Amino acid sequence: MRMKSAFCALALALCSASLPAQETTGSIVGRVMDASGAAIAGATGGGSGSDAADKGEKKETPITGSALDRASQVALKEVGSGKVTQTEAGDEEGLVRALTLEAYVHFTCCRVAAMEEALETALLHAERCGDRRGIVALLAGLARAAVVGPTPVEQALRRCEEVVARSPGSRWLDGVVTSCRSYLEAMAGQADRARASYGAGVQTLRGLGHSIALGGAYTYAGAAELLAGDPVAAERELRAGLELLESIDETGNLSTLAAVLADAVLRQGRDAEADELTRLSEWTASVDDATSQVGWRAVRALTAARAGDVDAACLLAQEAVALACATDAPNLVGSACEALAAVLDLAGREAEAADARARARAAYRAKGNVAALAASAVSPGR
Repeated sequence: MRMKSAFCALALALCSASLPAQETTGSIVGRVMDASGAAIAGATGGGSGSDAADKGEKKETPITGSALDRASQVALKEVGSGKVTQTEAGDEEGLVRALTLEAYVHFTCCRVAAMEEALETALLHAERCGDRRGIVALLAGLARAAVVGPTPVEQALRRCEEVVARSPGSRWLDGVVTSCRSYLEAMAGQADRARASYGAGVQTLRGLGHSIALGGAYTYAGAAELLAGDPVAAERELRAGLELLESIDETGNLSTLAAVLADAVLRQGRDAEADELTRLSEWTASVDDATSQVGWRAVRALTAARAGDVDAACLLAQEAVALACATDAPNLVGSACEALAAVLDLAGREAEAADARARARAAYRAKGNVAALAASAVSPGR
């Protein structure tokens, strides 16, 4: 009989931290274990990594904030000492799941370097024990990290190629990575290539019938179109994703997609509609979902400033910048600083606006996001 790993203790603790009154720990611990095995893939708009269409997809509610702190404390108490991600010697599968869960927590908070470290370590153990499903999910996480994190665009594109080369042969992974690549190509100023990539990714994932992965692909498509300067096309892709995710009651990806859609609508001058979409993002986002929390604040700051409520706008934009700067996601920092600059411009605080804009450009430059750099030079405000 396998000895209980720290991951099992963490899973039990997670269940205890948010246990519905009608369920017992025993009745849902298996669901937590299974969900963690695909956490990274689901978080990136993916899933189990299977090429077969998922049927009856279930909404998984992430454990966040004080509940996660409580879970970690309970897990540590259970095992006595050490990190909650450690397992007993030889427990390869348990270690893969523990590290995957750790990476998922880092991903949600946009601590991308820490996420990549956990993913790479987990991948070594997944390969060692022949966990094909785990390998596919972890590779998808590495592609997502290359897009979101500080890895420069050209290097991130190479990383996506490496991920596909390491794949055990998964059309699902091909679809996810192709979608990731489309956003990187848009950053590189290759709009036509980005459109071809996101089209291929959407087609692959639609054919597999994996709704969560497809919702993530639509988010990348919309973000790529925004970088290409076409908010109408961005809205088209994002609306398709919104309808899909709402139909399956999936909120993990929906909160981010809604924030990006709010930006696309705002750029078309429909401020009231954009504001409503920020409220959808706020309502569906977990408190530690950095991308969503920054995104909805940035757009709402702009709608508030344009409506004349400059004080509230400045507060929201400053909150967005503070949250973004706690991550190692350059595009997130850049977009938050751009929003702050636009709000400060409307407030007549030109020197501060110029400083915020310089910070945005520095973040985009570090990532190699030439499209965002060019857009900020041509149209410094939104």
